[in-house]
Amino acid sequence: MDNYSVLMSVYGREKPDFLSQAITSIWTQTVATDDFVLMCDGPLTDELNAIIAQQEEDHPRTFRAVRILENKGLGNALSVGIGECRNELILRADSDDISLPRRAEKELAFLQENNLDILSSPVTLFSIDPKIPTGQRKVPLSSEEIRRFAQKRSPFNHPSVLFRKSAVINAGNYSSNLRFRQDYFLWIKMIRNGAKAMNLSEPLVLMRSNENLVRRRKNKEAHACSIWIMKYMRKTKFIGFHRYILDRLAYGFQYWAPSWLLSFVYKHILHKS
Repeated sequence: MDNYSVLMSVYGREKPDFLSQAITSIWTQTVATDDFVLMCDGPLTDELNAIIAQQEEDHPRTFRAVRILENKGLGNALSVGIGECRNELILRADSDDISLPRRAEKELAFLQENNLDILSSPVTLFSIDPKIPTGQRKVPLSSEEIRRFAQKRSPFNHPSVLFRKSAVINAGNYSSNLRFRQDYFLWIKMIRNGAKAMNLSEPLVLMRSNENLVRRRKNKEAHACSIWIMKYMRKTKFIGFHRYILDRLAYGFQYWAPSWLLSFVYKHILHKS
């Protein structure tokens, strides 16, 4: 298998225990990385810096912390991080999620066997204990299903994505201007640019899911980013007028619906096990 880079970003509000678990899950992969890039998005706490310093000491040839002095958001951090990665294949990982041991092995094999530019997998959701799942976010599997699904929701799970660096750059990279939904915007650009995409059917990442998910959906700036992306899709004819109206209604519901109702929809409909 080809070598791959790992791209993770962390910011000052991350919990140290979560970061430690996320990093450990990368070192325990059955196919090891030779390039782990941790983007430090703005000032970090002493506890987070201590974890990073220990990683640099333990893995001096593989682990690199790239520091951005001011917190400018995940999109900007990942946009810079793409350029920092040494390998063509890049495994995305979040600083509070857990990659299962065979994630890299299975994703690398599937991508190379199918000559893909991007793939992801379903994620198993949990709240406190990774051994107690609370739901699952599934993804469409085939290229055609992914394109149709992308017209209304993100067709990939960002914490479980593996992609080619060249395909990301050719599509314009992550947008440094979007503080929310920068992954969804990138997927749309990659699909429009002809990137070959599929997804695995097996969950390969344990993803934390709590009240923050609903809070993000009701964030005013996040809602504005969603509307902007929908207008982009309509302008570029990625979606038609009918789909545009349905999407505006759906995202309007997310923003205006009571939190308890939105939580119910995610738990019992969208993310049901």
